[in-house]
Amino acid sequence: MTNSFVYSFKVFVNNFEKEFLKFLRSQCEMYYYAITAEKCEVLGMDILANMIKEDIQIRDESLEIFLNATGQCHLPNFLLNKSLLYVLEHYSIFLRENPKNNFEYLSMCIHHLSKFSYLFEKAIRERTFTVNSKVNFSHDNIIITKNNIVEILSHMRDEKKTVTFMNLYQGMPISHEGKIIDIGDNRVVFKVTNEFQEIAMKLKGAAHIIQNEYLPRHVKADVEYINFYDHTVTLTNFVYLLNMPAVNREFMRIYPDMLAQVSLHGSESEQVRGNLYDLSQNGLGFISNENTGFYVGAQVFVSLLLDEPNKKCKVCKLETKGEIVNIIEYDNSYRYCLKIFPDQENLTRILDYIKKRQKSIIEELKLELQNYKV
Repeated sequence: MTNSFVYSFKVFVNNFEKEFLKFLRSQCEMYYYAITAEKCEVLGMDILANMIKEDIQIRDESLEIFLNATGQCHLPNFLLNKSLLYVLEHYSIFLRENPKNNFEYLSMCIHHLSKFSYLFEKAIRERTFTVNSKVNFSHDNIIITKNNIVEILSHMRDEKKTVTFMNLYQGMPISHEGKIIDIGDNRVVFKVTNEFQEIAMKLKGAAHIIQNEYLPRHVKADVEYINFYDHTVTLTNFVYLLNMPAVNREFMRIYPDMLAQVSLHGSESEQVRGNLYDLSQNGLGFISNENTGFYVGAQVFVSLLLDEPNKKCKVCKLETKGEIVNIIEYDNSYRYCLKIFPDQENLTRILDYIKKRQKSIIEELKLELQNYKV
């Protein structure tokens, strides 16, 4: 029975490999893990090659991906287990089409995947302890290390180097340079080159500095004081971040300024409705209190109502094909995350709305600035 199961599973993997790698890549893109296509393929092949082995052999490249990438959930408990569930789902489909010994094979597959999950996570924990024995990971994806970030910034000041800040406001990225002008006890004063950067920091209460040739990782710091008249900001409590997802986004993802309705239709009778959460030219998210049987990977039809750009009280209806890349469950609701494939007409409407929303966000920031300059 064991040999026949192994043969069955290998036949399945040979036909499933491309589909699995595509799925894994889509999840990495969805959660903005900084993983290249090549590294994603290394990870995917390691998962497929070791699933039913007694002693797994995971390449260093795969373990490094888990150590250096992060998203909304802890990667080993989310991306890995979600991938294994995806494999199990498709292996059950494979068995339905090849019905010999279905129950026994499925039971053995579950056993091997559970064991593989444990061994893979064990390898990650061991590598984490070995490589990062001086690192403390908090739930905010922060690394507090013995490396003194303030000392690095002092060195940058001596060499007259600038930093690049990154903040998000309503989904819109704001990124400008800052000059290091004074350093004290765990406090650094920067001259900021753009007023919108200042107000974005003030509203968030935090600043983010993009990784560069001096800083090995992205940095987060608390805002202690901002002087809007001389354009200086004092930052403190510097910590390294494992990742900064906004840096890796291909397209701007904005938050709507209205209650926009979204309808989702599946290939059969499934249907779900909700309210728009965010939008970009190739994806959207919406919140619903319904879950009528949709699943990750499902091909869907999306209908969306948006304000007609530059036309008061008018709405336009967008219709496009899409694919569900994730469903995030909360206490009383679900967030559906979709990749969308709009035609040129609908893409133009989306881009018009995003442009309009950018303008309104800038106006909001200008008003906020006036409040702090009084």
